[in-house]
Order: sequence, then structure tokens, then C-alpha cells
Amino acid sequence: SVGNYHMFTETLGPRTKYRPPHLPGNAIVRERLVDFLHQHVHSRLILTSAPAGYGKTTLLVQFAQSTDIPVCWCCLESLDRDVKRFLTSLIESLRCRFPDFGRGLDHLVGEASNDTVVAGMVNALEAEIPHYFVLVLDDYQEAETPEVNQVLQALLRHLPENCHIILASRHMPRVGLARLMAGRDVVGLGPEQLRFTEAEIAQFLHELYGLQPGKEELSQIARQSEGWITGILLATQIVGATELGDLTAWPETPLFAYLGEEVLDRQSPEVRSFLLESSVLRDINAPLCDTLLSTSRSAQFLMQMEAQHLFISNLGGTPPSYRYHSLFRDFLQQALKGQNPSRYNELHSRAGQLLENTDSWEHAVSHYIEACAYDRTALLIAERGNSILQQGRWQTLDSFLKALPAPVVEGSGRLLLLQGRIAIQRGEPEGAISILGRAHPRLSDEARWGDAGRALLVRSNALRSRGDLESGLQESLKAIDFLTQHGVGGLVLGEAYHHLAIGYHRMGDNKRFLEALLSAKELYEQEPEEYNLAFVRDSLCLAYLRLGDMDNAV
Repeated sequence: SVGNYHMFTETLGPRTKYRPPHLPGNAIVRERLVDFLHQHVHSRLILTSAPAGYGKTTLLVQFAQSTDIPVCWCCLESLDRDVKRFLTSLIESLRCRFPDFGRGLDHLVGEASNDTVVAGMVNALEAEIPHYFVLVLDDYQEAETPEVNQVLQALLRHLPENCHIILASRHMPRVGLARLMAGRDVVGLGPEQLRFTEAEIAQFLHELYGLQPGKEELSQIARQSEGWITGILLATQIVGATELGDLTAWPETPLFAYLGEEVLDRQSPEVRSFLLESSVLRDINAPLCDTLLSTSRSAQFLMQMEAQHLFISNLGGTPPSYRYHSLFRDFLQQALKGQNPSRYNELHSRAGQLLENTDSWEHAVSHYIEACAYDRTALLIAERGNSILQQGRWQTLDSFLKALPAPVVEGSGRLLLLQGRIAIQRGEPEGAISILGRAHPRLSDEARWGDAGRALLVRSNALRSRGDLESGLQESLKAIDFLTQHGVGGLVLGEAYHHLAIGYHRMGDNKRFLEALLSAKELYEQEPEEYNLAFVRDSLCLAYLRLGDMDNAV
């Protein structure tokens, strides 16, 4: 049943994100590249940049296994495009190696500016980690945005001497490389260096398949493949371990799609079906696949695929978790969607159900969106969206809402409220005023009185942001009347008086500023709500000082 998610969640998510994948015992060690990393490990940044399938991750795992320097690992994903999530991922990867690192940073990530968080990280790296260590950022292209680049650039600029970053990406990241190059603080490996040489191809074919190509054949394979090891691996899956000639007869059409289809066609119907259907998940293990696919043979299939080098990485754990090579997974997903779109949607929807009540609920949203299960997506976002905003991760929420059809968002008062709050964060008060103007009546129609009142409060904030203080004040008064009329008190009404106090403060009415603050304080103390109470108490000191009441101010 999809409710048995506890069987597999402990082996997914953070544990696989922050540890390097396992390599098979017969993996080819490319000593020239591993030696390069060892020789340049004291550089501030080592950049490995090449398209998918050139062995970047394998190289970094081999380096991590062969060095005495502590290595922190972070495999980035699309959710890390939210800069707050990216910062959290960096901190958690460091804690996997140094458990007590940066305990004061969690609060900063949610509340402070990105520059402040980076400064806090730099201070913690210098003060709390006495060792030289390496931080590996794998699959950086998955997270790259201008905001993430800006944060990484700031970190690199102030990185203490004990920390060194190795970054793997499919393309050159824009992180101020010119400055680093001028200071000789960066070295790199590109496609030319990462291509397999003829000697490495010969070693690969001999050790994995017992093939011994002649010099002319080897030269032709290297020339046709351009040293792209994934293409060579696909081709050897097709021709087997006894023939070699077909390796040089590749078509001019998109290579991976052609070879991938050939590999898939050579599998038994059971394995073919398992490959296609399990590919809906980024990280997989046997219990998860058994539940998702209603089978009991997942462990058998996974071990068989690993033994056959079918583009799957063992991430470790008990039971072991796996991940398909990104190119192979993309191919499998496209094949499943093209061949059986209803099954594709069904499996993504089931995956969303499996992950919904776990720490991976944000991945559940992605699965629901992929399945076009927009009603379920909308409900989950509406229920969990506030928690993301409280963490300062409005970019993640924004990406979720943009993935929904506009009528779905417009039809939900709670989604409109979230969208309006995002517009405030983005610095778009005019847009927020319009959105929240539609959110309030929708929430009222849904009898969500507290949220309807909040829509008025956020709108009052937007009005103040554009300089319309009087309209902002009137919107706060309207919210208080609305909430009182519908019997809503406590925290929400406290927020309304808090907004009213801000309005009086901005307009210079110190007496009413104090009265509104006292009302907010009384309501906050009923919960109690310490975070808002702290703000109100600080503001009360200011109000008393402005009124000349030194005794109460103290």
C-alpha cells in the first residue's frame, strides 16, 4: 500500500544527497585525472566541466576515496535553485562530516540576507573546522541560477584557507572565474581532458568485457565516440563481449536515443518494464520500487542491472539506494511517456502519494505536476506553502505555482494569498495589491476567515510599500473589523493590530502607535507567539520613548 512509506524513506533524501555514490569494484581508475586533483587540491576552486556522460562524478568519487583530506559531498538538484535551499544544502553537507558545524546558521538562513548567511558560514568555517577539507558540489547545473551563482561567488571570494571546493557541472558556471583566474585560485578539467584516451578505452573494454581491440579499431572507436565513455558503454551493451566491429558503425542521428533504444530492446520484457517504470523516481531502492510497481522482484532487478552496468549507481545504505545515470533516466522517461502516457501519469501520481507525507514532500509536488494531477498539487501547496515562506524559500514556492495552470491558482484563495506574498518578496507591490484583491473575496467565499483577513493584511503591507500610507492604514482597520466580525482572534488578530501599529508609526501618530502595539502584545501573549512578541516589545520601547515615558521605555 502507498501508506507504507516508512519502509523506504529512511534510505532516501538527505542520506543519498550528502554522500558519494558507490563505484563497482571494476571501475576504471583514470590515474592521470585523479593525480591532477591531488596535485591541485589546495586551489580554492577546482572546476570539472563537461557534458553528461564524461565520467565527472566517477572521477570525484575516486578522488574522495583516495585522499586523506576530509571530503564533504553535496549532490545538487533542481530544488536547490531556491537560494535558501542551496545554502541549507551546503550547511547540511558540511554537518555530515562535521556534525556540530554552524549551529547558529539555521536561523540566519530563514531570516537574514544571503550575504549575511555567507558571512556567517565563512566565520564558522574558520572558527569551527580546524582541518583542511574539500567540499564537492556535484551536478551544479541542476541548481544554477543567477542568485545561486552570486552566493557561491561570494563564498569563493571569502573562502578561508582550510576549505577547498570541487565543482562538477555540465557547463561553465558564472561564478566570477576571471577574478579567481587572476589570483591563480582556480584550475579546471574540461571536455578535452575528461575524454577517454585510446589507452583508457582499451583498459575499459578489456577489464569490463574482455575485449581487445586492435590499434586501428581502437583509434576508430576513440574518433567516433570522441572519448565519450557513456556512448562506448552503450555500444558495448549492444554488441556484447564477443564482437567489436559494430562499435564503429554509429549513426549520425542523436546517439544516446538510438543506442538507448537498442539497449532497452535487448532486455527481457520484465527488466524492460522495470527500467521504464522505476525511472519515474530520481533515487530508488527495492522497497520503494516494490510498493510503487506492486511487485516483489525489485531487489533482483536492481542487482541484475548493477551487475550488467546498466547505467545505475549504487548510493549505499541498507537496503541499498540507486540512481540511474541522468541521460539514461531522461531517455527512459521519454520512452515511457511516449509509449504509455497514462501509465506515466499514474506512476508519477503514485510516487507523489508515497512521498507526500515524508521529508521529501516537495519532491511529491514535482511528481504531481509531472502527472498533471493539478488538484492534488494545489491542495498540497496550499497546506505546506506557509512553511516554505517561513524558511525564506519563496523561490521554490514561486516555481511550484508557475507550474500550475492559471485557472487552478485563480480558483484557490490560499494559492492566491501565497502568490501575493511572493509578489511582496519579489518587490512587486502593484502586482501584490491586485492578486490579494482577488484573494480576499475568494477566501471569504471558502469561509477561510483567518486567511481572508491575512490577505487584507498583506495587501496593507503592499500599499505601504508603494508609499500609500493612508490606504495601507485603512486596509489594516478593515482587516481588524473583518476578523472581529467573524470571531477570529488570537495570532491573526494580533498580526492585524501589529500591521495597524506599523501604519500609525509610519504616519507619525505615536499615541495610536502605542495603543495598537499594546493590543497586539495582549493577543500575542495568548498563544504565546515569541517571535512576534519580541518585535512588539522592541517597538513598545520606541513608542514610549517618543511619548517621553522613560519609565515604561526602560
